Amino acid sequence: MVSQVSTPFQELLEEAEAVGPEEAAPPVLRGPDLVRTWDRFAGVGALAGFAIVSAAVALLAIDRAAPGYTVLAMALAGAAGGVCLGAGQAFVLRRALPMLGAAGWVRTTALGATLALVIVALPLAEGLADGRRGLDGAETAAFAVACVALPLLIGGAQWLELREALSRSPAWIAINVVAWAVGLAVMIAVALTLWGSDLGLAISILLAGAASLAAAAGVTVVTGLGLSAMLRADDRDRERQREDYVAETTWLLRTVAEAKKRARRERLRSLARRGL
Repeated sequence: MVSQVSTPFQELLEEAEAVGPEEAAPPVLRGPDLVRTWDRFAGVGALAGFAIVSAAVALLAIDRAAPGYTVLAMALAGAAGGVCLGAGQAFVLRRALPMLGAAGWVRTTALGATLALVIVALPLAEGLADGRRGLDGAETAAFAVACVALPLLIGGAQWLELREALSRSPAWIAINVVAWAVGLAVMIAVALTLWGSDLGLAISILLAGAASLAAAAGVTVVTGLGLSAMLRADDRDRERQREDYVAETTWLLRTVAEAKKRARRERLRSLARRGL
Protein backbone atom coordinates (compact mmCIF):
# COMPACT_ATOMS: atom_id res chain seq x y z
CA MET A 1 0.00 0.00 0.00
CA VAL A 2 2.82 2.39 0.78
CA SER A 3 4.33 1.94 -2.66
CA GLN A 4 0.98 2.77 -4.24
CA VAL A 5 0.70 5.99 -2.29
CA SER A 6 4.22 7.18 -3.08
CA THR A 7 4.16 6.22 -6.77
CA PRO A 8 3.04 9.65 -8.09
CA PHE A 9 5.89 11.32 -6.21
CA GLN A 10 8.37 8.80 -7.59
CA GLU A 11 7.16 9.58 -11.11
CA LEU A 12 7.59 13.32 -10.56
CA LEU A 13 11.11 12.74 -9.27
CA GLU A 14 12.00 10.63 -12.30
CA GLU A 15 10.63 13.32 -14.65
CA ALA A 16 12.64 16.03 -12.90
CA GLU A 17 15.84 13.98 -13.15
CA ALA A 18 15.18 13.40 -16.85
CA VAL A 19 15.13 17.12 -17.70
CA GLY A 20 18.24 18.01 -19.67
CA PRO A 21 20.35 21.16 -19.25
CA GLU A 22 18.78 22.72 -22.31
CA GLU A 23 15.29 22.33 -20.80
CA ALA A 24 16.17 23.74 -17.37
CA ALA A 25 15.21 27.27 -16.40
CA PRO A 26 18.00 29.84 -16.71
CA PRO A 27 19.77 30.56 -13.41
CA VAL A 28 18.69 33.63 -11.51
CA LEU A 29 21.13 36.25 -10.30
CA ARG A 30 22.12 36.01 -6.67
CA GLY A 31 24.96 37.00 -4.37
CA PRO A 32 28.10 38.68 -5.74
CA ASP A 33 26.97 38.19 -9.36
CA LEU A 34 23.80 40.13 -8.62
CA VAL A 35 25.66 42.95 -6.89
CA ARG A 36 28.21 43.27 -9.71
CA THR A 37 25.53 43.26 -12.41
CA TRP A 38 23.43 45.74 -10.44
CA ASP A 39 26.41 48.07 -10.02
CA ARG A 40 27.01 48.06 -13.78
CA PHE A 41 23.54 48.36 -15.28
CA ALA A 42 21.50 49.95 -12.48
CA GLY A 43 24.46 52.26 -11.89
CA VAL A 44 24.39 53.48 -15.48
CA GLY A 45 20.65 54.11 -15.21
CA ALA A 46 21.09 55.99 -11.93
CA LEU A 47 23.93 58.05 -13.37
CA ALA A 48 21.84 59.03 -16.39
CA GLY A 49 18.90 59.92 -14.14
CA PHE A 50 21.00 62.01 -11.77
CA ALA A 51 22.72 63.71 -14.69
CA ILE A 52 19.39 64.81 -16.16
CA VAL A 53 18.20 66.22 -12.85
CA SER A 54 21.55 67.85 -12.09
CA ALA A 55 21.68 69.50 -15.50
CA ALA A 56 18.15 70.80 -14.99
CA VAL A 57 19.07 72.28 -11.60
CA ALA A 58 22.23 73.87 -13.04
CA LEU A 59 20.37 75.45 -15.95
CA LEU A 60 17.53 76.68 -13.77
CA ALA A 61 20.01 78.22 -11.32
CA ILE A 62 21.81 80.06 -14.11
CA ASP A 63 18.68 81.24 -15.96
CA ARG A 64 16.80 82.17 -12.76
CA ALA A 65 13.63 80.73 -14.25
CA ALA A 66 10.15 81.64 -13.09
CA PRO A 67 8.72 79.42 -10.30
CA GLY A 68 6.12 77.78 -12.52
CA TYR A 69 8.71 76.97 -15.17
CA THR A 70 11.02 75.57 -12.50
CA VAL A 71 8.37 73.17 -11.20
CA LEU A 72 7.47 72.04 -14.73
CA ALA A 73 11.11 71.57 -15.72
CA MET A 74 11.82 69.55 -12.58
CA ALA A 75 8.74 67.38 -13.23
CA LEU A 76 9.99 66.61 -16.74
CA ALA A 77 13.50 65.98 -15.44
CA GLY A 78 12.08 63.67 -12.78
CA ALA A 79 10.11 61.69 -15.36
CA ALA A 80 13.10 61.32 -17.68
CA GLY A 81 15.44 60.51 -14.81
CA GLY A 82 12.96 57.99 -13.41
CA VAL A 83 12.75 56.20 -16.75
CA CYS A 84 16.55 55.92 -16.88
CA LEU A 85 16.79 54.73 -13.29
CA GLY A 86 13.92 52.27 -13.64
CA ALA A 87 15.18 50.86 -16.95
CA GLY A 88 18.66 50.18 -15.58
CA GLN A 89 17.25 48.47 -12.50
CA ALA A 90 14.63 46.51 -14.46
CA PHE A 91 17.33 45.10 -16.75
CA VAL A 92 18.88 43.40 -13.72
CA LEU A 93 15.66 42.58 -11.89
CA ARG A 94 14.25 40.55 -14.78
CA ARG A 95 17.16 38.13 -14.22
CA ALA A 96 16.94 38.22 -10.42
CA LEU A 97 13.12 38.08 -10.22
CA PRO A 98 11.79 36.70 -13.53
CA MET A 99 8.18 37.11 -12.38
CA LEU A 100 8.61 40.88 -12.01
CA GLY A 101 7.26 43.01 -14.87
CA ALA A 102 9.99 45.28 -16.30
CA ALA A 103 7.54 47.70 -17.93
CA GLY A 104 5.61 48.16 -14.70
CA TRP A 105 8.82 48.76 -12.78
CA VAL A 106 9.94 51.50 -15.18
CA ARG A 107 6.49 53.10 -15.18
CA THR A 108 6.13 53.22 -11.39
CA THR A 109 9.71 54.46 -10.96
CA ALA A 110 9.11 57.32 -13.40
CA LEU A 111 5.85 58.24 -11.66
CA GLY A 112 7.46 58.22 -8.22
CA ALA A 113 10.44 60.28 -9.43
CA THR A 114 8.15 62.84 -11.11
CA LEU A 115 6.09 63.39 -7.96
CA ALA A 116 9.23 63.49 -5.82
CA LEU A 117 10.96 66.11 -7.98
CA VAL A 118 7.85 68.31 -8.06
CA ILE A 119 7.75 68.27 -4.26
CA VAL A 120 11.47 69.03 -4.09
CA ALA A 121 11.12 71.88 -6.60
CA LEU A 122 8.33 73.70 -4.78
CA PRO A 123 10.43 75.14 -1.92
CA LEU A 124 13.30 75.96 -4.33
CA ALA A 125 11.34 77.71 -7.05
CA GLU A 126 11.15 81.19 -5.51
CA GLY A 127 14.81 81.23 -4.53
CA LEU A 128 15.96 80.10 -7.96
CA ALA A 129 13.82 82.79 -9.60
CA ASP A 130 15.21 85.76 -7.63
CA GLY A 131 18.77 84.46 -7.35
CA ARG A 132 18.82 84.24 -3.57
CA ARG A 133 21.47 82.10 -1.89
CA GLY A 134 20.01 79.81 0.74
CA LEU A 135 16.47 79.22 2.00
CA ASP A 136 14.40 81.02 4.59
CA GLY A 137 12.91 79.20 7.57
CA ALA A 138 9.70 78.05 5.89
CA GLU A 139 11.50 77.01 2.71
CA THR A 140 14.08 75.06 4.70
CA ALA A 141 11.36 73.14 6.54
CA ALA A 142 9.51 72.43 3.28
CA PHE A 143 12.72 71.32 1.59
CA ALA A 144 13.52 68.95 4.48
CA VAL A 145 10.06 67.39 4.16
CA ALA A 146 10.56 67.09 0.39
CA CYS A 147 13.89 65.30 0.86
CA VAL A 148 12.20 62.78 3.17
CA ALA A 149 9.32 62.35 0.73
CA LEU A 150 11.59 61.68 -2.27
CA PRO A 151 12.89 58.21 -1.27
CA LEU A 152 9.51 57.29 0.18
CA LEU A 153 7.77 58.12 -3.10
CA ILE A 154 10.30 56.33 -5.31
CA GLY A 155 10.73 53.35 -2.99
CA GLY A 156 7.00 53.17 -2.34
CA ALA A 157 6.15 53.28 -6.04
CA GLN A 158 8.62 50.48 -6.75
CA TRP A 159 7.26 48.49 -3.82
CA LEU A 160 3.87 48.35 -5.57
CA GLU A 161 5.54 46.20 -8.23
CA LEU A 162 7.93 44.36 -5.93
CA ARG A 163 5.33 43.16 -3.42
CA GLU A 164 3.95 40.56 -5.84
CA ALA A 165 7.36 38.96 -6.36
CA LEU A 166 9.08 39.26 -2.99
CA SER A 167 7.71 38.43 0.46
CA ARG A 168 10.03 40.89 2.23
CA SER A 169 9.31 43.74 -0.20
CA PRO A 170 8.53 46.42 2.46
CA ALA A 171 12.23 46.43 3.32
CA TRP A 172 12.86 47.97 -0.12
CA ILE A 173 11.36 51.26 1.04
CA ALA A 174 13.75 51.42 4.01
CA ILE A 175 16.68 50.56 1.75
CA ASN A 176 15.73 53.42 -0.56
CA VAL A 177 15.56 55.84 2.37
CA VAL A 178 19.16 54.99 3.29
CA ALA A 179 20.36 54.98 -0.33
CA TRP A 180 18.78 58.29 -1.23
CA ALA A 181 20.04 59.89 1.98
CA VAL A 182 23.53 59.26 0.62
CA GLY A 183 22.68 60.48 -2.88
CA LEU A 184 20.75 63.54 -1.74
CA ALA A 185 23.52 64.65 0.60
CA VAL A 186 25.84 65.00 -2.40
CA MET A 187 23.22 66.57 -4.64
CA ILE A 188 22.17 69.15 -2.05
CA ALA A 189 25.77 70.17 -1.41
CA VAL A 190 26.32 70.85 -5.11
CA ALA A 191 22.92 72.53 -5.55
CA LEU A 192 23.67 74.96 -2.73
CA THR A 193 27.05 75.69 -4.31
CA LEU A 194 25.46 76.46 -7.67
CA TRP A 195 22.56 78.42 -6.21
CA GLY A 196 22.94 82.06 -7.07
CA SER A 197 26.56 81.56 -8.12
CA ASP A 198 28.32 83.03 -11.15
CA LEU A 199 30.44 79.99 -11.95
CA GLY A 200 29.29 79.89 -15.56
CA LEU A 201 27.58 77.21 -17.58
CA ALA A 202 30.60 74.97 -18.20
CA ILE A 203 31.76 74.78 -14.58
CA SER A 204 28.21 74.42 -13.32
CA ILE A 205 27.55 71.46 -15.61
CA LEU A 206 30.92 69.95 -14.69
CA LEU A 207 30.08 70.17 -10.98
CA ALA A 208 26.62 68.78 -11.65
CA GLY A 209 28.15 65.86 -13.54
CA ALA A 210 30.58 65.08 -10.72
CA ALA A 211 27.74 65.24 -8.21
CA SER A 212 25.65 62.92 -10.39
CA LEU A 213 28.44 60.36 -10.50
CA ALA A 214 28.96 60.41 -6.73
CA ALA A 215 25.24 60.36 -5.95
CA ALA A 216 24.52 57.56 -8.44
CA ALA A 217 27.34 55.48 -6.98
CA GLY A 218 25.98 55.92 -3.46
CA VAL A 219 22.41 55.04 -4.39
CA THR A 220 23.45 52.08 -6.54
CA VAL A 221 25.79 50.49 -4.00
CA VAL A 222 23.30 50.74 -1.14
CA THR A 223 20.32 49.48 -3.16
CA GLY A 224 22.38 46.66 -4.69
CA LEU A 225 23.56 45.37 -1.32
CA GLY A 226 20.07 45.78 0.11
CA LEU A 227 18.45 43.92 -2.77
CA SER A 228 20.95 41.08 -2.46
CA ALA A 229 20.20 40.73 1.25
CA MET A 230 16.44 40.79 0.59
CA LEU A 231 16.67 38.06 -2.04
CA ARG A 232 18.91 35.93 0.17
CA ALA A 233 16.40 36.16 3.03
CA ASP A 234 13.48 35.48 0.68
CA ASP A 235 15.22 32.41 -0.71
CA ARG A 236 15.73 31.11 2.83
CA ASP A 237 12.05 31.64 3.57
CA ARG A 238 11.03 29.77 0.44
CA GLU A 239 13.41 26.91 1.24
CA ARG A 240 11.98 26.62 4.75
CA GLN A 241 8.45 26.61 3.32
CA ARG A 242 9.44 23.89 0.87
CA GLU A 243 11.01 21.81 3.62
CA ASP A 244 7.93 22.26 5.82
CA TYR A 245 5.70 21.24 2.93
CA VAL A 246 7.77 18.13 2.22
CA ALA A 247 7.79 17.20 5.92
CA GLU A 248 4.02 17.68 6.25
CA THR A 249 3.33 15.75 3.03
CA THR A 250 5.62 12.90 4.12
CA TRP A 251 3.90 12.75 7.51
CA LEU A 252 0.49 12.73 5.85
CA LEU A 253 1.46 9.93 3.46
CA ARG A 254 2.86 7.84 6.29
CA THR A 255 -0.23 8.48 8.42
CA VAL A 256 -2.55 7.42 5.59
CA ALA A 257 -0.44 4.34 4.89
CA GLU A 258 -0.37 3.35 8.57
CA ALA A 259 -4.13 3.90 8.84
CA LYS A 260 -4.74 1.64 5.86
CA LYS A 261 -2.42 -0.97 7.34
CA ARG A 262 -4.29 -0.88 10.65
CA ALA A 263 -7.64 -1.06 8.89
CA ARG A 264 -6.44 -4.09 6.89
CA ARG A 265 -5.14 -5.81 10.04
CA GLU A 266 -8.41 -5.14 11.87
CA ARG A 267 -10.36 -6.55 8.94
CA LEU A 268 -8.20 -9.68 8.87
CA ARG A 269 -8.58 -10.13 12.63
CA SER A 270 -12.32 -9.69 12.34
CA LEU A 271 -12.47 -12.33 9.61
CA ALA A 272 -10.29 -14.64 11.67
CA ARG A 273 -12.55 -14.31 14.72
CA ARG A 274 -15.56 -15.26 12.58
CA GLY A 275 -13.64 -18.25 11.33
CA LEU A 276 -13.44 -17.07 7.71
